[in-house]
Amino acid sequence: MVAITAKLVQMKIQFFYLNDKVYFMNLKRLLLISAGIIILILLSGFFIIIFPFVGNKQVVNNAEFADGRIISVIDGMSQAFILNGKDGDIGLIDAGNSPDGKPILKALAVKGIKPSDVKSIFLTHGHPDHIAAAGIFKNAKIYSLKEEVPISEGIKNNSSPLAFLFGTSPTGLKVTNILKDGEVVTLGSLKIEVFSIPGHTAGSAAYLVNGVLFLGDAALSSSDDKIKHAVWAFSTDVNQQNRSLKSLALKLLPRKNEIKSIVFSHSGHIEGLQPLINFADGVK
Repeated sequence: MVAITAKLVQMKIQFFYLNDKVYFMNLKRLLLISAGIIILILLSGFFIIIFPFVGNKQVVNNAEFADGRIISVIDGMSQAFILNGKDGDIGLIDAGNSPDGKPILKALAVKGIKPSDVKSIFLTHGHPDHIAAAGIFKNAKIYSLKEEVPISEGIKNNSSPLAFLFGTSPTGLKVTNILKDGEVVTLGSLKIEVFSIPGHTAGSAAYLVNGVLFLGDAALSSSDDKIKHAVWAFSTDVNQQNRSLKSLALKLLPRKNEIKSIVFSHSGHIEGLQPLINFADGVK
């Protein structure tokens, strides 16, 4: 009887040992699979979001264009631009990435400009890193193409692959002035010419100001002064964006000598219109 009992106890111990071994084997397999999934997600994130910015031309803070009438301001991974129309006529191209507006306010203060002096903000598009500080400038009119108003005001999101990151909650921003393609707005002695270039968002705009062409997020510049297409993950339709840039290049071709610089929101500026013409040549 004692021998039988001992045998049963031994069998029970072996049973639990085998079950524990299977359990730990399954747990190890689960952990390995989970680790693989996490690595895959991180690599995917790198190639989708980070990789497009690798090899881009470096942004220069406080770069001056048009004889100092236009000044760049780095704000996080984005840029805004100060337009000095003189005689108190101050404007911005985009309103930066920081809700407190510190980078823009600091750059304005260096030039002796108060927030209340900013009379106009021209939006290239309505993504959060381009409109964040708009509410600080209480005296500023907000300019945007009609198609971009719902995105800028947070009523509607653009349909990019990663649009869910932005959400659709109201931004508190109110577009006061609707722009049209080909329109020219005067800011003191500066003339801001408007071009509709849909693709990155439905109402993306380019601006030509005193020989400086602002493309926003419609494209990027590479370290060898070439133009790269917009980032797919944050764009509604990259192919449409490329066609818009080709159309813009053709419009500006007769005025080639007028274009001194092309500036971007997430990469450094390049000189002349030729890089855009070269880019357009490769668009079908």
